[in-house]
Amino acid sequence: MMKLLAPRDVGRRLNLSTSRVIQLDREGTLRAMRDSAGRRFYDADDVERFAVARERLAFAKREACGG
Repeated sequence: MMKLLAPRDVGRRLNLSTSRVIQLDREGTLRAMRDSAGRRFYDADDVERFAVARERLAFAKREACGG
């Protein structure tokens, strides 16, 4: 069963503001699904994959800078 998260829950997981989460959807980076009222919801598995990729990128940048 697919677990859906609201933008504020995604923001908490990623340590981002809700508006930044919505911006990521608009950019096509983290796609949201919409309900009939137009509210955004995100698949929890997609959010987790995004979080892992983001953390790996941050780690790689730190390593490249000698940190």
